[in-house]
Amino acid sequence: MAATKDSIGKIGGTTNSSTIKVYDKVEWVDGPSDEKFRSSFQAAVWLYNDEIMVTGGLSNGVYTKDTVIVNLKTFEYVDGPPMITARGAHAATIYIKNKEKFVVVA
Repeated sequence: MAATKDSIGKIGGTTNSSTIKVYDKVEWVDGPSDEKFRSSFQAAVWLYNDEIMVTGGLSNGVYTKDTVIVNLKTFEYVDGPPMITARGAHAATIYIKNKEKFVVVA
């Protein structure tokens, strides 16, 4: 789960759903749907504006290195850079050093 200034995105979980649920200040609606969102034990973090990054997760019994950048307004998404280590049941946050932004997972 991750929040932007205007929306909340709920990804994965134990429902075996491949659809991101988005709360738009009024109600929960179906966001983008793709098999890559079916993983459980993912972590997500707000990047900027309306975009979040979904990281890792458990898919078909295997932890993944996958990341996906999702726009919670337009429901567009693109693959992000792979993580160095496959992860699941982890946390993610933003770290800023010398005005440069990093996504850190552990």
